[in-house]
Amino acid sequence: MKLSEIVTFFISSNIFVSLCVVALCQSSAIILDVNATNLLPFVFFSSLFSYNFLRFVRFNYSENKVQYLRLTNGQYKWITLFSAILCIYFSSTLSISTIMILLPAILLTLLYAVRLPIFKTSMALREIPTVKLFLIAFVWSMVSVGIVANEHHLLYSLEVMILFLARFFFVAAITIPFDIRDMGIDPLSLKTIPQRVGVSRSILISVVFLAVFEVLSIVHFVLFDFHFSLLFALLLCSLCTAYLIYKIDIAKTRFYYSFWIEGASLLMLVLLFFIPLAFGIFVL
Repeated sequence: MKLSEIVTFFISSNIFVSLCVVALCQSSAIILDVNATNLLPFVFFSSLFSYNFLRFVRFNYSENKVQYLRLTNGQYKWITLFSAILCIYFSSTLSISTIMILLPAILLTLLYAVRLPIFKTSMALREIPTVKLFLIAFVWSMVSVGIVANEHHLLYSLEVMILFLARFFFVAAITIPFDIRDMGIDPLSLKTIPQRVGVSRSILISVVFLAVFEVLSIVHFVLFDFHFSLLFALLLCSLCTAYLIYKIDIAKTRFYYSFWIEGASLLMLVLLFFIPLAFGIFVL
C-alpha cells in the first residue's frame, strides 16, 4: 500500500480527526498540569464511533445509493462496530460525574444528523441555520476540556472556564474553513458563515476567532501563571493556524482541509510538548 493510500485511509476512516480530538484533550492536561492518560482511549474511540456513526446516518439508501453501499459493505462498517465496542469498554474507566457531564455532548452528537420533527418538518440540528459551527465547537470543547477538568475536580474553576472559552474559539476558527470547503454542496438553508458573508470575510472571522483565542490564552497566563513556554506554544500554534487559514482558496484540495487545517489540533500538542523542552535546554 502506498503512503498516499495510507494517509487517505486514515483521513477517510476518521482516525485522523479522532487523533486530533485526543491531541486537544492531552493539550488541556498539559496546560492544567494534570494526568489525562486514562481518558485518552475513551476520547479516541468515542470520537471515532461518533464521526463514523454520523456518516451512516447522513447517507440513506434512497438518497445516495452508491455512498450507502460503500459504507455498509466496506471496512467503515467494521471500524464503526469496533470503535463502538471499545468506546463502551473504556467508558468504564470514567467517573459517574464525568459521564453525566458528557450527556449533553452525547445527546447533541446523536441529534446532529438524526432528523427530528421540528416545526412540522423533519430537521437535524446541523440543518438549523448557523448552528452547526457552534455545536461542533461546544462538543469538542466539552470533550477536550470539560472531562479532563472534571476528572480532577476543576470543572467549575475560573481557570477551566477561560480554557474552555479559548478552546471554543480555536475549534470554531478551524471549523469555518470546512464550511468554506462545503459551500458548493451545503444547501443554502444552512446559512453558514461563508454563505452569509462570503469566503474573504469568513477567513477574516476565523482569524478574529484565533485572535480571541490568543487574548484568552494571555489572560489565562496572567491570572494563573503557567509556564511562559506553554503560552508561547499556544500563540505560535495560533499564528501557524492563521497562516493556513489565510492561504485557503478555491483551488485547495479536500486534503488541505482534512489534513492541514484539521491537523492544527495536533500541532498544538506538538508545540506544547516540544517548546517547553526547548526552553529547558536553552536555560541549561
